[in-house]
Amino acid sequence: MVTEAELLENAGIFWSNFVTTFGLGITVISGYLIVAYAVGASLTRSQVILVNVIFFGTMAFIVVGLNGFGGTAADLEGAAWALTTQRTFEPTAWGRWGVMIFIVLCVFAALKFMIDVRHPEAK
Repeated sequence: MVTEAELLENAGIFWSNFVTTFGLGITVISGYLIVAYAVGASLTRSQVILVNVIFFGTMAFIVVGLNGFGGTAADLEGAAWALTTQRTFEPTAWGRWGVMIFIVLCVFAALKFMIDVRHPEAK
C-alpha cells in the first residue's frame, strides 16, 4: 500500500520535471529567436525549412513531455487526496494547461518572427 506522503513526494518529482521541461522549452524558443534575428534573413529556403522542422519537432516533444509530467503529477495528487483525511480541498492541475498553451503560442510567435525577419517588406 502506498501512503499519501509517498504519492505527494512522487507528484512533487513530476512537477519538478514539468518545470524543468518548461525551462528547456523557453531555452529552445530563445535560441530559435536569436538564430532568427542573427542570420534568419541570410538563410536559404532549404535551411529555413530544416531549422523550422527541427524547432517544431523539438517543441512538439517538449509539449508532449509537459503534458505527460503534468498529467502524472495531477493523477498522483488526486490519488493522495483520495487517501487523505487531512486536506479539505481537491488538488487542481489547470495550471499545466496554461503553461502548455503559453508554450504553443510562443512557438507560433517565434515562427512569425522568423517570417518577419526573412520578409521585412511584408510588414
